[in-house]
Amino acid sequence: MYKLIAFDAYGTLFDVYSISQLAEEFFPGNGQALALMWRDRQIEYTR
Repeated sequence: MYKLIAFDAYGTLFDVYSISQLAEEFFPGNGQALALMWRDRQIEYTR
C-alpha cells in the first residue's frame, strides 16, 4: 500500500513575493507589480 503526503508549497513554504525585491533592482518602480503578475500566473496554471 502506498502512503502519500501532499501539500501546497507555494505561499506556505516559499515566499512567493520575495521576487519583488530582486525585480525592483532590475526594474525600479515595478518590482511589486512583477511579483503580483508572477503570482497570478502561478495560480492560473493550477486551476
